[in-house]
Amino acid sequence: MNHHTSRSRIAVILLVVLLSLGLGIGPAAAQTGSTDSTMMSGTVIVDADETVEGFTVMAGTIVVRGTVTGDLEGFGGDVVVAESGVVQGDLSVASGSLRIAGAVDGSVSAGTGSLVLTPTGRVGGDFSAGAGSVLIEGQIDGNADVGAETITLGPTAVIGGELRYDGALTQQTGATVGGSVVQDSELGTFGPVGVSGYSWPTMGWLDAVYGLFANLLLGAVLLFLVPSFSEGVATRATESTGRSALVGLLALLGIPVVLVLIAVTIVGIPLAVLGVFAYLFLLWAGVVYGEYAVGHWLLARRTDPPNRWYALGLGLLLFTILGAVPLIGGLFVLAALLVGMGALASALWGSARRRRGSGATPTTATDDTDTASPA
Repeated sequence: MNHHTSRSRIAVILLVVLLSLGLGIGPAAAQTGSTDSTMMSGTVIVDADETVEGFTVMAGTIVVRGTVTGDLEGFGGDVVVAESGVVQGDLSVASGSLRIAGAVDGSVSAGTGSLVLTPTGRVGGDFSAGAGSVLIEGQIDGNADVGAETITLGPTAVIGGELRYDGALTQQTGATVGGSVVQDSELGTFGPVGVSGYSWPTMGWLDAVYGLFANLLLGAVLLFLVPSFSEGVATRATESTGRSALVGLLALLGIPVVLVLIAVTIVGIPLAVLGVFAYLFLLWAGVVYGEYAVGHWLLARRTDPPNRWYALGLGLLLFTILGAVPLIGGLFVLAALLVGMGALASALWGSARRRRGSGATPTTATDDTDTASPA
């Protein structure tokens, strides 16, 4: 399997699980019979005797036992289309798990930890999935594109079109595929699947090069605009590595929870949306700062102070090379993310406190200066 693909899939699944944990804390009030285009709740259920219009839902648990007349886009911990459930449009989800025992007349696009299409499940269109594990025992009328660690076609599985896959495939006796079965290591994971219904193919080494230059661009902007702040983040990351990693872990897990709590109220939804973008930027900047801190630390052992531009290039290049190592490379990148994100969050918090303090007590600062002058 393509190592970059495997690493990306692990990262995507981790992100989905983190989001799912955050979403799962919402209130457990079921919303049924709704015709709203967007819903947020702890649990969303379409009962067996209900028919609702297509909608987008963010919830800890999504269960469809009735009929959804349009498309269903879901973000949740668990998504279930029960045996009596029918989605007449497309189903696009990002979730911790997806189970389809009913009918989806359109196409399915899923990014999930585990996906099961039971023997009673049917997909009328194409099937696109990026997951940790995929079990197909039902019927897919169109083509199937599946990227997963393990892919199993059960004895009752029927795929009408072509199967393209990336992962460990097991095709049990009785499983039928109407078209060709093609292993495609460039499938990658699900990209923006579950939102747009499309996947981003990986480009092998070009992905690593693209990521390196994107990180270099962000790092250069940060070093140019806030050089002193960036130096402080790097210093904090190297001198308080353990504490920074702990703060980073708390931020990584805690911010999604806070955003979901904000989004529970209709008034808070716009703030939550802005918060999601800020969170994603914090993740990106955290990785860049973490890798920059390593380059800064390595150069500081030879020259003090180290050239920040050399430190940026060294750190990002080093982690690009390490990232090519299966599994271990991903752990190095995760460590850089936690340390960098924690150091960045601590630096932002400290900067905010200093601003509040200086703004609240200008007289005290003047007094200190005056007192010190005679000395």
